Amino acid sequence: MTGESRVQLEAAIAQLLGDVAEGSPTVEEQRAGYDKFGDLMPLRDDAVATRVSLGGVPATVVDATGGTATTTILYLHGGGYVIGSFRSHQGFIGALSRLTGSKVVVPEYRLAPEHPFPAAVEDAVAAYQALLDDGLSPADIIVSGDSAGGGLGVATLVAIRDRGLPRPAAGVFFSPWTDLSFTGETLVTNKDVDTMVAQPMITVMADHYIAGSDPKDPLLSPVYADLSGLPTMRLHVGGDEILLDDSRRIVQHANDAGVECTIRVWPHMLHVFPTYAPLLPSEHEAWEALQDVAEFAAGCFASARA
Repeated sequence: MTGESRVQLEAAIAQLLGDVAEGSPTVEEQRAGYDKFGDLMPLRDDAVATRVSLGGVPATVVDATGGTATTTILYLHGGGYVIGSFRSHQGFIGALSRLTGSKVVVPEYRLAPEHPFPAAVEDAVAAYQALLDDGLSPADIIVSGDSAGGGLGVATLVAIRDRGLPRPAAGVFFSPWTDLSFTGETLVTNKDVDTMVAQPMITVMADHYIAGSDPKDPLLSPVYADLSGLPTMRLHVGGDEILLDDSRRIVQHANDAGVECTIRVWPHMLHVFPTYAPLLPSEHEAWEALQDVAEFAAGCFASARA
């Protein structure tokens, strides 16, 4: 990771966060500001977005493959369980569809504080079940997500296993937030280098979502879950994140449980940096990470079908 790449990423983040970070916005104002991301990272003309309902959960299906996709990524957006939507992630979702050759389905799972835990997990599992009910093979589905959506994705894989549903081909996660009890060492060791995420900010979001539940509930903080029996997983995370340990511990626990789980830690990179790829030059590491995901996904789909 070069200094120039870090500067490019921070400039993109500053551009996006301008309307979100000023003052003390209400939850509604935060949501509106975060959704303005879509104005700077819109879908390209080659991507088709279709609104659907999956098990009663509103969702958007994006296809940037020209109608050739035979595989599906169930993508759970980030936003601390409080903000975020398809709109806030649309440019990235289009890029993910294009590079992986898959349709990408983005459920609008219910958000806190109006709908605290376990609403998001219930909606994610309902969306997955609906894909199966629609005739999709689990071998043709990957569960993915970023930040809170990444943690939700791991929790969804646990819930899928616990409910006896057929497991998908794989899980792919970007900087997953997997410990809402805040015990990772990098919360301290990286606090001076993480210029994007601060613990006081995400503590408020965690409180909205936890709403009196045990923060160590395995479906709330999957770093405490039994990960045995989960599909293969791939994680991408920035080396300067305060949530770095949320990824590293998931990998360790998964490997200890006999699950193939690999991680790429990108030196000096920040939280969910691949999601900013549409604003960054093609040679930036964000695009390299997405290409890695595309290759990983292709291998997992092939193995699951074999």
